[in-house]
Amino acid sequence: MGIAVGGGIGVTPLLAMVRALARTNGSFELHYCARGPTPAFVDELATVCGHRLSIHSGPAGTGRLDVQAAFATPQPGVHVYC
Repeated sequence: MGIAVGGGIGVTPLLAMVRALARTNGSFELHYCARGPTPAFVDELATVCGHRLSIHSGPAGTGRLDVQAAFATPQPGVHVYC
């Protein structure tokens, strides 16, 4: 299992990772954080990730990722990529 977290254009390196994981039916989720209403690569990420994509965006911090909730209970064997 992998949890990937990227922000803005910083999601670019994660594209290759999630493509490979999706191609091999790997277990992952991607949390994509952005300020604007139309984050970069959002269409491609939606196609590649499907239900495993969570987009956290909006003006003035609305829709922010709740990092504390996302990582509150560490699980053995889960890798985190940022």
